[in-house]
Amino acid sequence: MKIVQKTSNLLILRLRPVSLWIFGAVFASAGLFITFTGKTTILTCNRTESTFGSCKLIESGVLSSQAEVIPLNILQGAKVKELDGGDSSTYQVIILTRNSEVPFASYSSSDEGQAIVSHINQFLKTPEETSLTQQKDDRLQMLLIGGSVFTCGLVTLMARLVTCVFDKTLNTLIVKRQGFLGTEIIEYRLSEIKDVLVEETDSEGRTYRISIMLVSGDRLPLTSYYSSGKENKQKIASCIKSFLNINN
Repeated sequence: MKIVQKTSNLLILRLRPVSLWIFGAVFASAGLFITFTGKTTILTCNRTESTFGSCKLIESGVLSSQAEVIPLNILQGAKVKELDGGDSSTYQVIILTRNSEVPFASYSSSDEGQAIVSHINQFLKTPEETSLTQQKDDRLQMLLIGGSVFTCGLVTLMARLVTCVFDKTLNTLIVKRQGFLGTEIIEYRLSEIKDVLVEETDSEGRTYRISIMLVSGDRLPLTSYYSSGKENKQKIASCIKSFLNINN
């Protein structure tokens, strides 16, 4: 929050949450991107004779689609490869051919991947089986993850522009909050103000907000959220108290 104007009878403060808008835009964009990365992976194998035939691996999604044909006579099996993800790991099924390793799909547990590997390897060991189909569809999972990230970004993006006008001539405090959903205007008499506080919360890692204490005992937070920057908020609170001649 910054001081826009200060005279002996007028104090105007304004909070323009640009950093929150940028943060919200980045998160909303990331959420949309994650949503669109969901894809369906299908492995279809058809055997005409014991060693002849082919497998077709198809990956399809909103952002891309590709297909690869693997001759059955060069297919040697499948394995599970652990992918290091820091605190948690994911497991990727790898299709083994005579010349390369072809990624199939990733799973959150080793058991899921091992089940797919078992089906593929069993098919290769059983000449009597003429077909095999394995599928992984993570579109719903990506939709849920991306939707959560997008919602978080959208909520942050809706942080409002706040303008506070302390007017001794009119004996009023006007708080105007402007956002995508409209404008809210709150008005109090300066004589109703008892104190100005800097509130603190530990729930978000020691963040702060400025709050007006009223004679009635109610509090009027200038913002609905807490944020970092204790020193600046204390400076603004002291400025308001000095303007209103509040001494504690």
